[in-house]
Amino acid sequence: MNPSVTKDEEHISNTIELSHQKYLVKVCMIVGLPVLGFFIIYDILKGRYFVSFNLFLMFSIIMSLFLMIRKPDYRAKENIIYQYFLTALFILFGFYLIYTIGVEGNFSKMPWAFMYPVLVFFALGVARALIWVSILYLALLCLGIFFFPNENLLIEDLKPRFYIAFLSVIIASYFFERLRRGYQLELINNQITLEESESRYRAAYEKLSNEMKERIRAEEALRESEEVYRALVEDVPALICRFLPDGTLSFVNSSYCRYFDKTPKELVGENFFQFIPEPERKKVRTHFESLTFENPVVSYEHQVFAPDREVRWQRWTDRALFDEKGKLYQYQSVGIDITESKKAENALLQSEARFRELAELMPETIYEMDLTGNLTFVNRKAYDHFRYTQEDFDNELNGFDMITPEDRDRAIQNVQRILNGESIGLNEYTALRKDGSTFPIMIHSAAIIREGELIGIRGFIIDLTDRKRAEEERIKLEAQFQQAQRLETIGTLAGGIAHDFNNLLMSIQGNTSLMLFDIDSTQSNYELLKNIEKQIEKGAKLTKQLLGYARKGKYNVTPINLNQIVTESSVTFGRTRREITIRRELANELYSIEADQGQIEQILYNLYVNAADAMPGGGELFLKTSNVTQEDIKSEQYDPAPGYYVRLTITDTGIGIDETVKERIFEPFFTTKETGQGTGLGLASVYGITKSHDGYIEVDSEKGNGCIFNIYLPASEKKPLDPPETATHIIEGSGTILLVDDEEMVLDVGVKVLKKMGYTALEAKSGREAVDIFKENKEKIDLVILDMIMPEVGGGEAYDRIKAINPRIKVLLSSGYSIDGQATEIMKRGCDGFIQKPFKANELSGKLKEILGMKRS
Repeated sequence: MNPSVTKDEEHISNTIELSHQKYLVKVCMIVGLPVLGFFIIYDILKGRYFVSFNLFLMFSIIMSLFLMIRKPDYRAKENIIYQYFLTALFILFGFYLIYTIGVEGNFSKMPWAFMYPVLVFFALGVARALIWVSILYLALLCLGIFFFPNENLLIEDLKPRFYIAFLSVIIASYFFERLRRGYQLELINNQITLEESESRYRAAYEKLSNEMKERIRAEEALRESEEVYRALVEDVPALICRFLPDGTLSFVNSSYCRYFDKTPKELVGENFFQFIPEPERKKVRTHFESLTFENPVVSYEHQVFAPDREVRWQRWTDRALFDEKGKLYQYQSVGIDITESKKAENALLQSEARFRELAELMPETIYEMDLTGNLTFVNRKAYDHFRYTQEDFDNELNGFDMITPEDRDRAIQNVQRILNGESIGLNEYTALRKDGSTFPIMIHSAAIIREGELIGIRGFIIDLTDRKRAEEERIKLEAQFQQAQRLETIGTLAGGIAHDFNNLLMSIQGNTSLMLFDIDSTQSNYELLKNIEKQIEKGAKLTKQLLGYARKGKYNVTPINLNQIVTESSVTFGRTRREITIRRELANELYSIEADQGQIEQILYNLYVNAADAMPGGGELFLKTSNVTQEDIKSEQYDPAPGYYVRLTITDTGIGIDETVKERIFEPFFTTKETGQGTGLGLASVYGITKSHDGYIEVDSEKGNGCIFNIYLPASEKKPLDPPETATHIIEGSGTILLVDDEEMVLDVGVKVLKKMGYTALEAKSGREAVDIFKENKEKIDLVILDMIMPEVGGGEAYDRIKAINPRIKVLLSSGYSIDGQATEIMKRGCDGFIQKPFKANELSGKLKEILGMKRS
């Protein structure tokens, strides 16, 4: 037998032997473990501790083997495990037989001795089994003959028989195992031979089968490949065709048919030039006729007629097909419709042109430059801003040279930061023109990246010249606005002070009038009281100036002729200041204005005095009037309402006003005069009265060059009226008058004055109380003197409530403020008159007589 068979035979033998060992272990586990367990306990109870210990070791070996074969790495070592464990088990088993039979002479264990060789030959094979049973037999024989003779006849008679029988079992087991082994080897040889034959036939069958499968697979692959390529050609969206050199179609795919809305039968055999416009045919033929064996492929675009006769665009790739002899016999062509991409391309070109035009129309400079700073593109504005020519830019003008040296390093650093991926936003620099002049600019830039590569930088440049100028103007206007706000705040404070001061003067004036009622000019106190009245008038004039500044100075607004007032006032002023020469240039047909004549006179006298103070040694005063429009108002501080205006210009040749003083001349109580020589209210009242008449005022002056005041007042189409007459004495009357005022001192003196004049007086300290009193006495009250400014229910609301009770009741408004604002609104709603605090008794009596004597329709 050859070596390979011997190795297989040995492998099979070992496998069979391992199978016997496994079987024996299973039998021992099922049968041996209970038996061993029983005899262990039995021998312990009999006091045979040595025997029971031997049995316990056998029990442990079998149990250990059972636990060992359950581990994951058991199968890799199972031959060694079974060999060592069974060897140890049979050693203990043999020792058990030697001790119990040979030493103790217990021939009741003879069945175990007969079983021993059978198990050993079965488990360990002939060679090892023969050694182990021979050792056991000789050990038992020696112990029985030489060391432990037994006097028991039965035992003596049994010994020879046991040894003979035991020897017979050993011989029988040996020959049985040899026969089993021979038969086993024969079976192994036959099995190996059968397996080799089967392997050869199986290999031949498998080879044949594989060849058949491979052929079938190749045929299927070829068929699938043909189907795939056929499906690819048929289903691909591209148009595929073959045609003869004259253009006759020999093959078309489904896409070609669908595109031209025809069947293959309708197309094959037809000439494809029928789908191409006449001007395109020569170009197409030139392309595919230019193909050669060396250059068999060409691509081109042309127009075609779609089934609806719409002209569309296609791109074709033609391949010339040659036979084995190199003769051209056909063309194969693949095409796609590119109409949409053509439209997109045209749209892109139009868009590029449009955006280029937009770039040229941009009011700012747009630029691109490479990594070295050379400009690669600029729009037309760059020529205007930097005054370079196209030739300068064509000669690789460097963008950094167009920035002043002071800013150039910073610009280079910022460009490098942008190229490094930073976003730095807007940056200001000073630009340098070709002629060397400079101007402020702001630049915003970004990196240019194409196909992942950094190639330069682009951005836009904003000329900041106008913005900087506007910023300066804005700062100037902010200063002017803040000054106007400051003047407005001061004006509000001045108006409040004037109102409260008028109430105080009203109380003094009322008490003075009461005392003058009871005395005549012959009494010693008469002149003192008249002096008090004069001081009250001066105080009233002072408050009028405050109210004028606070724009609360219009008392009696009527159409007036400004020329007449200028003439009269300047003549009167000229008599007091002979050292000043007054010149007048008054416009003919000057528009009238609607104004309070007294307040306009106050403007004029204040400006006359201001001019005279500026010319302490004498000088000239020019007065000019003219008709203008809002366009003639030049001050940027105002946004004048459109329309016609009357301009009053007052010019002096005095010392002038410097810029620091000019910013504050309209502030109340501000004066450059020494203490005691001026109140600081003159120009403040001029400003306030002008604004309260919806006018504007301009000042133009320099230190040492005189001063010019221009006052603009809205023109009116109404004709001037004659001024009303004022009563010079107290007029007594009769009837019931309700006096309403929240100032107790004014209310107290007013009631007394009314009673002195012959009237019945009722008093109310608030608007709410006035309404309640009027409601109770509406049948007997003839007139209501109503204060304007009161807490909770003011004069306006009280007026409306009283009028709701009796629409025919006569009402005279009284206020420490002027007729402006809320008083004017009430007058428009039907109020009968207005009187300004402080007023004299004769003024009040005249107003009452005038109102009570009016007839109502």
